[in-house]
Amino acid sequence: MKSKLLYLAGGCAFVLASALVYRTATAITQNDVLANLGLGSGVLELGVRAGDVYSISPDGTRSERICGLKLDDRFVNEVNVDAIYANSMRELMPDFLGFLAGGASLQDARSLVEVMKTDEGKQTAQLRLVGLMTQIRKDTERADTPEFCECEMARHLNRRHRVCSVRSSLIPESNPELSAFNFATFSNMIPEAVFERCGLEKSEAARQIETQTCPSDTGVPWDVALRRALGVVEPRDMVDQAGQPPAADVGS
Repeated sequence: MKSKLLYLAGGCAFVLASALVYRTATAITQNDVLANLGLGSGVLELGVRAGDVYSISPDGTRSERICGLKLDDRFVNEVNVDAIYANSMRELMPDFLGFLAGGASLQDARSLVEVMKTDEGKQTAQLRLVGLMTQIRKDTERADTPEFCECEMARHLNRRHRVCSVRSSLIPESNPELSAFNFATFSNMIPEAVFERCGLEKSEAARQIETQTCPSDTGVPWDVALRRALGVVEPRDMVDQAGQPPAADVGS
């Protein structure tokens, strides 16, 4: 009797675990779309733009926006993003398994995921992102940096903090308090003359930090990383029954 109960409990645990994995793999959230655009997860940072400068703590666990380069149109591209993404695994799964993925879109309460039928009659979930993306152009190193910003960067370098510039940023149209962004590859290099002008002495730690790389982005949750590894979230050009794109915006 005890062995039967153990088998039953094990079977139930296996079914529940399988359902969780399947539901996770067939979900789609705003962070999936942002990851597909090469950005980190959305964070509550108001109005982050390409050219903003962040200080990254030595252990990499904390970041702080310390200043902005105030780049003009010569150095920054502005791109209006209007993209629709869907989870291809959800379209391929048998209809009778639909209940396992039915609540997957609720993983991200800030996004509106529209569930509809494809031309083949399969269930699909798609999510629309509308927002403004700013991107640093390749010749931005010739841009003038405000003295205040240079001194802030010098101070943080002396504290062994990496100083990293935002390379690309996206602000959702429906939630301007949210920003998603990534960093330039290498920590900013500050000439010794700047330290002197700011009344500082460039430390050996600052010289070493300047050669280090920046984190690629603000990171992604494990479930987004899983779907990205599986390659199941893909761009789509789908319309609803009225012939119009769905009105579900990232960040809503």
